[in-house]
Amino acid sequence: MAFERKENTGSLFENEKTSEKQPDFTGKVNVEGALYRVAGWKKEGVDGKKDYISLTLTDVTDESWKTKQQVSSGASGDIPF
Repeated sequence: MAFERKENTGSLFENEKTSEKQPDFTGKVNVEGALYRVAGWKKEGVDGKKDYISLTLTDVTDESWKTKQQVSSGASGDIPF
């Protein structure tokens, strides 16, 4: 039986980076029945205050991120999301 993500839930996993521009974390999230790819970057807070993770969401059917990843890292394989 295939894994089925519950509505309004998601998961992030550490990303095996080959470039500093790639996200530190990647995963998928289900928002009201629509599946999105999520990417997160560790960031330092201003003046040494609380660190945080900056997130971006991309429609899972939008594969333009693959081209950007290949150009920035020179990689030709798929990113494991």
